[in-house]
Amino acid sequence: MVLIYRFWSPLLILYNNTELSDYLTCNDNGEVSPCTLWDAAKAVMRSKLIMWASQKKKKNRVCQNRACFKSLPNKLMI
Repeated sequence: MVLIYRFWSPLLILYNNTELSDYLTCNDNGEVSPCTLWDAAKAVMRSKLIMWASQKKKKNRVCQNRACFKSLPNKLMI
């Protein structure tokens, strides 16, 4: 579980808090039991965190590819 915490940033925590509060504001109308609301909120937050992690991986991959392409002309000259 410790490995997961290294990816948490203050920006991610802020994003998570705002998304959760928006979800609860929209869906807590008193007609749904708190247990159901909590289970649904966990599923929504899990999907948001998966989306966040995939965007971060994609961004890192793009940066690595740019660095690789920048060094490519130097490798071809040798």
